[in-house]
Amino acid sequence: MPPTVSSRSTVISEPTDTATDSRVDPSRRGLQRIGLMARLMLVSGLVLLLGGGTVLGALVLRDSAALQIALQFRGQEELDALVPLIAAEQAASGLPLIEQAFTQRVRAKSIHAIEWTDRDGSTVQATDAPTESVAPAWFRRLLVMRSPVVQQQLSIGGAGRGRLTVRMTATPARNHLWGSF
Repeated sequence: MPPTVSSRSTVISEPTDTATDSRVDPSRRGLQRIGLMARLMLVSGLVLLLGGGTVLGALVLRDSAALQIALQFRGQEELDALVPLIAAEQAASGLPLIEQAFTQRVRAKSIHAIEWTDRDGSTVQATDAPTESVAPAWFRRLLVMRSPVVQQQLSIGGAGRGRLTVRMTATPARNHLWGSF
C-alpha cells in the first residue's frame, strides 16, 4: 500500500492594527490616539465640571428657597405695618391718605401691589410697574419662584371693615439669583 500524503494548511493571520481597522468606532480611535495622561486629565476635567455644576445648582436652589421664605415674610411684615394705618384712616374716612401711603410703599422693589377693599366694596389700590427680568427664559423656567399674595380681613370692634391684600413680586429676587449665578 502506497503511503498517503496528507496536506494540512494552516492560515496564520497577522495581528491587525486597531487604529487602521475599519471596524473600530471612530470615537474610540480618537481616544486611543491620545495618551493615558491626556485621557486622565480629560476625564478629571469633566468630573470637576460636573461636580462644580452640581454644587452651583444646589447653592442656587438653596438661595432660591431662602429668598422665597424672605419674600413671604416681607409681605406679612408689610401687611402687619399697614393694618394699624388703615384702621386709623378708615375710622377717619381717610381714603386719600391710604392711597398715598400705598403709593409710597409699592415703590419698594419686592412689592407689586397693595389693595384695600372696604365692606361697601370701595377699593383703593396702588400698583407698581412690573420689574423687568434680566434672567434668561431658561433660568426663569428652571427656577420657579412664586410671587406670594398675603391677605388679611380687618375687623374693628368685632365688625368687619374690609380686606387688605399685598401682592409681592419674585422678579427682583430672581434677578439677584441670576446675578450671582
